[in-house]
Amino acid sequence: MSEIKFTVKNLVSTKAGTLPIVLTCPHDGTEHPIGVDERQRSNLRPDCPVSQFNKDPDLFTSDITIGVAERIFALTSEWPYVVMFNSHRIYIDANREKKCGCEVSEAELYFDEYHSRIAQFAQEIRTNRICSNRLVFLFDFHGKDDNASDISVGTRNKGTIQQMVKFNPGWGWDYKYGLNSLLIKKGYTISPGSPCEEDDPKFFGGYTVKEHGGWQFEIANSKRKPRSKREKLVNDLAESIRVFYDHNCIDHID
Repeated sequence: MSEIKFTVKNLVSTKAGTLPIVLTCPHDGTEHPIGVDERQRSNLRPDCPVSQFNKDPDLFTSDITIGVAERIFALTSEWPYVVMFNSHRIYIDANREKKCGCEVSEAELYFDEYHSRIAQFAQEIRTNRICSNRLVFLFDFHGKDDNASDISVGTRNKGTIQQMVKFNPGWGWDYKYGLNSLLIKKGYTISPGSPCEEDDPKFFGGYTVKEHGGWQFEIANSKRKPRSKREKLVNDLAESIRVFYDHNCIDHID
């Protein structure tokens, strides 16, 4: 399997691709940005929710992101776009609004680098019409504790995937090609568990998908931490994403 090679700038690792897929990972970095001290709950602005303050990393989500990218390449001979944030979440939370994720101005350079590269890649996909329907398939990888589901899919109740819903109302639950259905057929329990259910409010979709669109995947510890489960997850996610985009991306220009 080919190994992904990143370009790194301002603690952001990027890989340009040729597929209409962007894989993002904001919460598994380990580095200390220069001039940025550890975030403190007491420093939060009054308009930033205390309930969303978190300094814990989403362990193994970087491994999952890289693994999915490499597996997609193995399946298609083409790379997805990849953007990974290398700063530890102790210092910057890249999946919150800037005013809530950055406590000092020195942090903004790194935050802006991350989100500008995501925006650049998404615009490149649309401009180049990799899908003639201009869809961008962005998947934002996170981790959660074990609860009722293996994977919580957050779209802010479809608000972050409006173009997809307009193109394909059965995007999640089409028996053959729906994203949720594909994952369920791989043996995973998914939240929301039916077309009628709303997103789990704890995993509703953070700033990344709100700003750039797409799907937030919150993956349970039990599927991330054991190596054998993680390797299976990587293969299953890559295969499901490949089928999903292949079915929904119109790759001809009328």
